[in-house]
Amino acid sequence: MYDVDFLVESIHGANEINTVNQALSLLTTVAQACPDIVLKHVITVFSILGETTMVQVCHTNMCCFRSIITLFCNKIQAIYM
Repeated sequence: MYDVDFLVESIHGANEINTVNQALSLLTTVAQACPDIVLKHVITVFSILGETTMVQVCHTNMCCFRSIITLFCNKIQAIYM
């Protein structure tokens, strides 16, 4: 099972942007495999994505941002449709 709580806390506390990028990539992969688990952390994940995008806009951040938002939107749409 995935420890998303630990992953999200690690991303939020990381100071090194490369670490954040790698952790966001991992979080994206986990979200693709188990969107329900990551959906519980939607507010924190969006906060982290916003913070990292403000610090450094790069290809990795944008790919993670798009993937996670798409997964969340699809999951929310499936719930309410």
